[in-house]
Amino acid sequence: GINAEYGDRASFSMAKGGKGGKGGKGGKKENKKLGAGKRSQTKAKPGKGKFRDTKPSMDREVHKPAAQPQKRKREEPAKPKAAALPLAKKKKESKHFMSRLEHDAEFLLAQQAKVVWEKVRVKDMEPKERTAMITKLLAKLSGHIQALCLKHDASRIVQTCLKWGSKPECDAICHELLGSLRPLCKSKYGKVLVKKLLMYCTKPVRGQIIRTELVGHVAELLSHKEAADVIEFVWADIATAEQRQTLVSELYGPEWKLWHQSSGATHLEQLEQQSADTLIKVTTSMADFLNKLVDKGLVGQSIVHRCASEFMKFGSMEQRTSFAGHVSERLLEMIHTRHGMMVGVGCVTYGSPKDRKLIVKSMRGYVTKVCCEEFGHTVLIALLSILDDTVLAKEILIKEITDELSDLMSDLYCRRVLVSVLVGINSRYLPPDSIQLLTPQLPANFIVSKKSAEQRRNELLVLLLPAVLSAFQDSPELILVGCEGSSPATGADVLFEALAAASVDNKELKTTVETVAQYVVSIRWDELPNRLRCFGHVKRLLAKGSVSGSLLVPAIANQFGEEPVEMVSNNSAGYLLAALIKNAEKPIISKLVKTVKANKAQLSKLSEDTGARHLLLLPECK
Repeated sequence: GINAEYGDRASFSMAKGGKGGKGGKGGKKENKKLGAGKRSQTKAKPGKGKFRDTKPSMDREVHKPAAQPQKRKREEPAKPKAAALPLAKKKKESKHFMSRLEHDAEFLLAQQAKVVWEKVRVKDMEPKERTAMITKLLAKLSGHIQALCLKHDASRIVQTCLKWGSKPECDAICHELLGSLRPLCKSKYGKVLVKKLLMYCTKPVRGQIIRTELVGHVAELLSHKEAADVIEFVWADIATAEQRQTLVSELYGPEWKLWHQSSGATHLEQLEQQSADTLIKVTTSMADFLNKLVDKGLVGQSIVHRCASEFMKFGSMEQRTSFAGHVSERLLEMIHTRHGMMVGVGCVTYGSPKDRKLIVKSMRGYVTKVCCEEFGHTVLIALLSILDDTVLAKEILIKEITDELSDLMSDLYCRRVLVSVLVGINSRYLPPDSIQLLTPQLPANFIVSKKSAEQRRNELLVLLLPAVLSAFQDSPELILVGCEGSSPATGADVLFEALAAASVDNKELKTTVETVAQYVVSIRWDELPNRLRCFGHVKRLLAKGSVSGSLLVPAIANQFGEEPVEMVSNNSAGYLLAALIKNAEKPIISKLVKTVKANKAQLSKLSEDTGARHLLLLPECK
């Protein structure tokens, strides 16, 4: 504004012809001065800013805000120093670790407790000293146990106190954690502590934990990956039969809860007899919950298998078929338990051909393991007796079995699978409950498979039978596998059915018969612990009228020669020779009897254990 004012005055005087100012030259000089330094033509005004009349230092002092009195900080008690702990050099150099020691009281407490824990957890420590140290440690941890349980290292400290502490001390820990165990079940490290609580606490406290913390929340906990392990532990190792029924009934849904409260029913059998409409609603709720668990991949728990088996028992045909299609790819995780096996057989029976193929494909690489399982082998039998796609069955199931057949023959359940393919589902080799499960009563319009059992069996034997005969060629001693027990389906039974299924012109058949005949003659019966039981199973191979008898009897008779005395005295073969005389054809009988009578004097001197007396008592040899 000042520059503009002076500039206007100069231009006005020059417009009138003047030279500006008091003289002609004065105006020009004034203009130059104004252009070069404008401050010299202005008069400083008091104040601050461009025209201030004070020094900058004075200006700052004048306008500096007044200093306010500082508040006194509250004196805090001195924190314990971390240097008292025997820390490693690496931890001392860690800024994060040292910072937590200074600011996190529970972290400091955990580090102090770990010093004592390192001494307590030594196995060869004196019991009295350990008890005293645990009592002192629990007194220090009291009130902080709930927070420490969520830490992976501090949780181990509490577990050690539960393991070596007294029963009152364990119950005290349980009472401190009551009300917070459900969140602990969902923690990766807290769930281990909950299992230890249930393991070491007294029976009344254990019942209180199940009643107050788990009952009413079973479905919620089973749907959580970590908490499901706790429910499985309670179901398998802790709960009584009554508690198990209470836990599994929570999976039946809200309709069952209302019915239970009104009628007092405790099992689905009672509901089936009283109200079929309510049963349909209950099975619908069960199907929804089970499908949810299948989608999450949480089907490995025994309580889930129990619920699914009851669903397959009481559900409608449509519900069973739908569930079979939903669980087919996850079935391998379930069939290792009894109830899981029942679910597996139901899925194979009521599922579609596509579902059965998915089940077979999911077993790829695990067939030998399933074949040797107490319950899983039943599902394998169901597949081999129902599946129409025999090409897929041979490619996956039969091939994996035959690749390790010599080793698998020593397992009872694998032998059951083999005889089920060789002869079909037979009550001689399978227990009654398995027979009932594998042959259910189905509606007349329900088609399980299109192929006949005979056609399916013949197609599977193309690959299985040569492998079985080859196994006995390589290891003829397999005929005695399983003979020491009372269970059916021994190695001799497998050979019996294999010889019956093979055709007479089979080249491997003749080789197998000769190899087995040589081994039978060389058996040292007196060295076998259960020789009578073993001989009973071998004797079946020589039965008159059987295929195996018509093949083996002549082959074994040829191995005896004309001097049976030495053989009978060395390996107690008198019983075997007697069995040959009973089951052989007339030409062979006359030859054997003639040989026995020629050596009758020497045979009569042998001991009773050799079977010589039994041989001489035969009507043919008198």
